[in-house]
Parts: sequence; C-alpha cells; structure tokens
Amino acid sequence: MADNLFESIIDNLKEKRKEGKITGGYRFADDGKLKLGGGYYDDDKMFEIEVGKDNANVLFKKSFADGGSTNGSGDAALSAKVKELMDDGYEFGEAVKEAMRQGYAKGGIVVQLGIQEEIKKLYKAGESALKIAKKLQTKYPQYKNKLSQYVIGNYLREAKTTLGLPDNKTNLTEDAFVELRKQKSSLTNKQFANYLNDETDYFPDPKQAKKYSGDLISKKFNSANAKGKFPKKFKYAGSTADKAVTSKEISEYKKYAKALYKNQPERLKKILALNNDGLKQKVLDRRGYSNKVKKPGFREKKNLENVKYRNEITTGKRGEGRLLNYRETIAEYNRAKRADSAQFFRNPSDPKSLLWEDLLKRNESSKNKFFKYDKPFEKKKNYSKAETQSIVLKDKNGNKYKYNTLLNDIDKAGFDSRKAFKPYDQKSYLYKSGLMPELNKIYGVELGSRQNPFHIHHVQGASKNPFNVMLTFAEENLDEGKKRISLNAAFNRILEKEKLNPEGPKQYTAKKNAINLFKNDMKANKNIAYQIGKVEEGNRPRLIDMLKKSKVPLTKAQRSGAMSLGSFPAQVAEAPSMAKGAVKAAAKSVGKALGVAALPLEAYFMKKMYDEGKTMSEILASPFMLEGVVAEGQRLMTMDPVERQAVKNAQIAEDFSMMDTDFMTPAKQGLESVNVDMVNERANREIEERRKAKAAQRNKTLPNQGLLRILANPTYKGVL
Repeated sequence: MADNLFESIIDNLKEKRKEGKITGGYRFADDGKLKLGGGYYDDDKMFEIEVGKDNANVLFKKSFADGGSTNGSGDAALSAKVKELMDDGYEFGEAVKEAMRQGYAKGGIVVQLGIQEEIKKLYKAGESALKIAKKLQTKYPQYKNKLSQYVIGNYLREAKTTLGLPDNKTNLTEDAFVELRKQKSSLTNKQFANYLNDETDYFPDPKQAKKYSGDLISKKFNSANAKGKFPKKFKYAGSTADKAVTSKEISEYKKYAKALYKNQPERLKKILALNNDGLKQKVLDRRGYSNKVKKPGFREKKNLENVKYRNEITTGKRGEGRLLNYRETIAEYNRAKRADSAQFFRNPSDPKSLLWEDLLKRNESSKNKFFKYDKPFEKKKNYSKAETQSIVLKDKNGNKYKYNTLLNDIDKAGFDSRKAFKPYDQKSYLYKSGLMPELNKIYGVELGSRQNPFHIHHVQGASKNPFNVMLTFAEENLDEGKKRISLNAAFNRILEKEKLNPEGPKQYTAKKNAINLFKNDMKANKNIAYQIGKVEEGNRPRLIDMLKKSKVPLTKAQRSGAMSLGSFPAQVAEAPSMAKGAVKAAAKSVGKALGVAALPLEAYFMKKMYDEGKTMSEILASPFMLEGVVAEGQRLMTMDPVERQAVKNAQIAEDFSMMDTDFMTPAKQGLESVNVDMVNERANREIEERRKAKAAQRNKTLPNQGLLRILANPTYKGVL
C-alpha cells in the first residue's frame, strides 16, 4: 500500500504542471489517518506532506511553471529511495524524511533535478563551479536562484568520490594560475589569495590548506616561475621587483620634497639628511599612497579624517602639547611663506593703497593668477612705495591697471570701481577712527601681529574676480575659504572620474551634491556672501552691524561715521573725463566745508554718479557721507503717508534709522495692512527707472546745431 500511496503522490505532482491551485493533496491528521488536502501556492509552489504521528512536517517544493521536473529522474530517484528505506523497516513518513535528508546531504537540488551526470561532464571538461552554475541557470531559468555557484561548489566537494574525481587535487591548474596571476598583477599575494577564495570557485590541495593564503600563492608562483612560465621582468604588487627603488626615483623624490616642504625648512632638512635606505622607504611610502588614492572613496574618507583631526587638535581635545606643536608648525609655515614672497608697500589709512597692495599680494600667492606682470617680482624683496605704485598689471583680456588711474582702469575693464573700493574704505576707516586697536584687544590680536579681526573677502574668489569684495569677520572669511577648498577638491575628483571614463555619463548629480553640501555648510555663516555660478548668496552686512556684534565701544562720531560710510574718496587726477571747471568747483565748495583733510576729493565718483543718473542732491551729499541719507529721502518721497510710516516704524524696530521707539508717531489708518517689503521693492524700482532715464538723457550726444537754435527748440531733450 505504501508503494502505491507514494507513487500516487508523485503522479499527482507530475500532473500539476501549471501555476495555481493544487486541487489534490494528501495529509495525515493528528489522529494518524491520511486525509486529502489542497492549497494555493504562488511564489514558492509546493506539495506538502504532514506526518501527524510525531508532528513532523516534510515539504516537497516543486515548481510547475515549466511543467514539472527537468527530466523526471529526480522523482524516480526519490521514489526508489523511499521504497528502499521502507523495505528496510522505515515507516512511510520516516522514509520520506530520511530520503530527503540523504538527498540534500549530497547536493539537494542537484539530486532532485537529476542533473548529476550533466555536472560531471562539465566538471571533467575543466569548467569551474561558477561557470557550471551559469550554464545551468541559463538552461534551467526557473531554478536560477537555487543553482548558485555555492550550491554547485558544495555539491562537487561532497560528491567527488561519486563522480570518480581524485580527492587530493586542486582544481586550479598551474597554467590557469599563471594566467590569473598575470591578469591580477596589481594585487599582492595576500590580496590574490583572497580573490581566489572569495571571488572564484578554485580551491587548494586539501593536503596543503583549506583556503589559499599569501604564502601558498608565493610557493605556487615560485614553482611556476622556476619553470619559466612567467616573463623575466614580470612583477606583481609587493614583489621584490616591485619594491625595487632606482636612483632616479630617489632623485625625483628629493625634488618632490623640496617643492612640497619649501615653507617647512626643518622638516625638509630632516628628509634630505636621510640615508639611502631611509630615502628608499620614503619612495615606497609615496608609491603606496599613490595607489591608495586611486581607490574609490579614499580621498573622501581621508578628508573627513583630516577635518576631524584638525578639529580635535585646534580645540585641545588631543592635549595642550599637541595644540602648541600644531600652532608652532603653522606659524613656521606662514613665516617661511612670507619670507619667500615679495612684500609691497601699503598705507592702512589710505583705502586705495590697501586695494592696490591686496591686488598684488593676492595675485602673487595665487596658483591661477588673474593678472600678469611686465616682469616677475623678486622673491624676499620689500618693494618701496614708489616701486609698488609703478607696477603695471594686465588681465587676460589685455586690460591694464596702474596705481594712478586704478579706479578708472577698473571701470574700463567692465568692473565696478565703487563696489571694489568700498570694503577697503571701510577697513581704512577702522584704522583712521582709532577703532582697530580696540578691536584687536577684543579679539586677542597681539600688537604688531599681521592678524586682523576684519578681512577683505573675495566673494567669487580672488583668482576669478578680484574686484567683487566685501568686509567681514576674519573667522567667517577663513571658514569660507576652507569650505571652498573642500568644494574645489570634490569637483577635481569628479572631473578625474569623468576623464577616466570619457564615454560615460557626466557626473551632474555628484557636482550638484557637492555644491549643495557647500551651501548647507555656509548657512552657519551669517555675515558673508559667496557666489558659485551666476547667483550671489549669503549676506553683506553693514559695517555698523558688524561693529555692534563685536561689542566694541563706539563714540557718537564713530557710530555716525560707520552708519554713513559709503563715500569713496579718490584722486582728483583720476577724473580725466570730468570737466576741469567742474572739478575745481567741486573742490572749492566741498573743500570749504570739509577742510584740507577731505582731499583727495570725490571728483571721480561724483562724475560717475552723474553718468549713472543720480540726482544732484545725492551727488553733492556724497563727500559729506550723506549719499545714503539723501537716497533714503528720495525713496520715502515715492510713498504715501501710511506707507512712509510703516517703513519708518520697521526701520526703528531694526535700529536702522538711529532713532528710538520714542520717535514713533500715532498709527495712521490702514497701517497694519501695509506690506513693507513690497513697498520698498516698488520704491527701489521707481528710483532705478528714474535714474536710468536721467542717465540716458545726460549721455546723449549734442546734435550738430547752433547753440541759439538748441535753446530755441522747446522739444530738445539733450543736455548742454
């Protein structure tokens, strides 16, 4: 009966060749009686036999998508084994369990599918478990997930005697080893051993080892090499030939060290004092680092480690001794760098002198220079005032810049001299007003030190646009510089990847992520602007606001000067396009009010303001530092009374107008409904439109007509 019962189960399985519901099945209930059962199996189709006597379950997993077994031999083998065990005295359920156990012990799915002979042929033909698995997966796609290289490999190890294969030999022939070692010459012996163990199905002679090791690979290499199977000059990573260092490499390393450590003389001295073995090790270390850099993600990981290390050093987390040593190293580096560079004259009280010196200094220290010189500077030379001011700069477009005509040259080149000049004017004011010494005390800057609590920040970078500048706190400027260096490094790594794969897709997402990371990091900096691409982001704080944050005591005059600072004094000689009579008149009228100290005058900028369409009130107010006040008055005149009150109240609340809340007047009707931002935008737009219209009129060329005819023509719209 047992024979008929089991055969009927197998027959039932063979009939169910389509996915879906199994309409018939057999089940032993808890009372030991066999009952007919059924079920629906979609992802993992199966036929289940439950043996109720000992509460054991035996699952026969069968896929019917392709019509059952591969060739039926698996079912026959299983049926025969169960019959054999029942003849030996096993109960039916126990016989099924034992047959299954024995089947899985010798390959599981291989036995069930009856593909032992097929595997035997492939293996004897020299195929590895990996290649056998791929061929079987292609032939039997429905079993792709089960016929993995690991399953085939395990089966081969367990069934060697059955297949008639020797049990004491490796499946990696010497010729195959030689070819693989040539292909993987960039790997050390240890790395190559790991490659064989983890990424292939090759295994060593069981008498030698269970897994490949670096030593075993070395022995196999020496054996094959002795037979002449490797080229005489063949070398692999870590080999004696690979580690050989030539005298040429040592010479090149010395040049590299001199360039790298030119500003760290003590460190360079120690390196050059090394003996031949020490220099060889330095070459090997550099060679090893070069290989590491090529690995994906190495630089990113190293950068994060460096940032963490510097943070721990500078915050004292690694001890006071390490912090002092770090500061001494940085100081030594900076001293050597300054000593090697040319020094230029500057007068801190003269904003134009500050601007000129900064252009020279920044350009000299930059790798990508914005300017070229008629002749290179002498290193370690201190240039006098006359020598500094006689230098001529030239940009890539051929525009020349000279000290005496600097502001006019900046405008001719297409930049804005007023914006370029303003930060230096503000910094000069800190010196002239006596605020700088007080600020140095607050920020712990020692007397005579080159450090400064306020820096001139280049919004786009000095090498890209040396005239887009602003004044900000030193700490924020230095922090932005570090973040920009990280951004540039990230971009360079991305560009390197693109060069290695020129036909591949461009790394737009990686670039965008790098920029977004920079922008997110910059959100913590509230007093600085930056520009990546065409749009400027961040903030340009007013000088008075930065002084408030520094908590430096201000006199009434200092506060007033900082609030109104925005004038741009210039040499009278820099206004060649302005009529001499106008210059003299301006000098005479303004000079009387401001005194001799007010000269050099604003002649150049007054003429520039005129060409820009500024009103005469704004132009004449400029030398008195009241340009902003007049402009604000004009803005307010474009508003109705309710809008004016809303705007002034907002300014008082922000402490912008220098008035106290006591100056607030009773609220006018409709005040709460005024959108101050929209009103300000509209006012600014109207003022700008008026200025453009005036500028267009003022810059019209006079027609070729007599003066009387022009005066007599009521429709003439030009300017005399």
